[in-house]
Amino acid sequence: MQFLRDILPFGRAVSEDKAVAEVRAAMDGLSALNPQPAAVALAGEIIPGIARHGNLHMRLKLLEEARTVAERPLTEIEARLENAPLPLGSAATALALVADNVLKALAAAYSGIALGIERRRVDSGLARLQAAAVRHACQTICRRQNLAYRAYAVPSASSWQMLHKLFRVARNRRVTSRNGGEAPIDHLYAGALLLAAIDPTKFPRGTLNALNKAVDALAPLGSIAEADADFHIPKSAAGQFVIRGDDGTPGHPLLRTQLATSLGGCLIVDFRPVLAMLDRHLRKLPDEAPCIPLELPDAFVQAMRTALGSHAARRYSRTRFKPRADLAAGIDAVIDFLNGRALTRRSTDPGREERHWPVALSEWSLLDESPEGFGIRYLKGEKSRIEAGEVVALQPRENSKLHICMVRRITSTEHHRLELGLQELSGFGVVIDIPQAVANYVEQAIVIPRLPGHANATGILARPGSVKCGQRVSFRDAERQLRYTVGASLERHPRVELYALEPLAG
Repeated sequence: MQFLRDILPFGRAVSEDKAVAEVRAAMDGLSALNPQPAAVALAGEIIPGIARHGNLHMRLKLLEEARTVAERPLTEIEARLENAPLPLGSAATALALVADNVLKALAAAYSGIALGIERRRVDSGLARLQAAAVRHACQTICRRQNLAYRAYAVPSASSWQMLHKLFRVARNRRVTSRNGGEAPIDHLYAGALLLAAIDPTKFPRGTLNALNKAVDALAPLGSIAEADADFHIPKSAAGQFVIRGDDGTPGHPLLRTQLATSLGGCLIVDFRPVLAMLDRHLRKLPDEAPCIPLELPDAFVQAMRTALGSHAARRYSRTRFKPRADLAAGIDAVIDFLNGRALTRRSTDPGREERHWPVALSEWSLLDESPEGFGIRYLKGEKSRIEAGEVVALQPRENSKLHICMVRRITSTEHHRLELGLQELSGFGVVIDIPQAVANYVEQAIVIPRLPGHANATGILARPGSVKCGQRVSFRDAERQLRYTVGASLERHPRVELYALEPLAG
């Protein structure tokens, strides 16, 4: 009788119903768990079990239920990672890993449906199922890549390879266009490529959601086409990218592609209309209102335009060496650093042991140096919530030279090693007092007498809201009293602002 139950259709149905009930019961039990154990259960048992289900329609339905259940732990883990200090500690790294495993398992399960159907003769019902599986797989991969961006990490090569393969499947089956209220697959794909080209590692961590919103609005302007063997690189190649699909990258700018390189079989992604839209936002002509609103500061729009359309060529050769340096991150720490620690030299200097400075420092290895800045790698010491656009003070161990810098790029490597790209603002700064509107309250700011990156203008670094355009600032140097008025804003960040200072006569 048991043999008959196993081979007859009604026996299999009962077995499948029991398996489905067990999966749903396991998912119901996750609501009482904390985010980490819930994510571990989803990635280790529940989603792999769903992926083995024989009925494709039921498998997709259960995956949708699992994705809904996973929303709570994933959202909580993403919020924790975005606010965690860098480099990530062991607890935050473990959280990131389990969230990544959940998204990887979901993407693999959806891809299994899509690629499994690809090897069959497809009827209309399976075509719709395949289109839904490809769309959900692409959405999950994009979320997995965003998880990496939240910690300034580079998305994995496997995620790009899977995304390229899924887009090829969708393109071959002609299911890239809009279907109902869901985003078209080609827009999801173009959005992932556009976000990678803009490079979120060059923006503050808190701006990722705003960047994604802007990318969702701009991605439909792009176009994707096949390159045949006779394709020639145009003279105006800015904003265009080559996608090979098998190299685990989001593609390479067409500007950097050798003229003799054969591009047959590659995809050419054209973001020149996106560049034109960004230019319209930056020009701000009264008779040329942008048709796509972008809720981003002009500085961020300019950074997007530069990343997308420039050659990104290095203007100076790098000098590679590996000394050590101390780093203080954030305007508060830099002010404290200038008030005392910046005057200290090597640890062997006389009297160093008697000094107890309150500045929280971290130790970094200097990977390379140019006239404009540094590349550094974290070694040990105080961890902080470093972001692109943050101000830092850097002091190499072998001399007393101080470097006040802006963080322009952050990368978390495959081996969880944090690296920064720093642009030097100046090698000298003066801490001054700025009286505030509140009685007896004074803020401190940093006057930089010379900013090489801004035509050698004088500037002032301050906490947001502590100085305003048109405000008068005065302080005394070694010889005389100096008077300035606060001019245009040069840099804006949620925790620091840089303004130009214009000298006053007399």
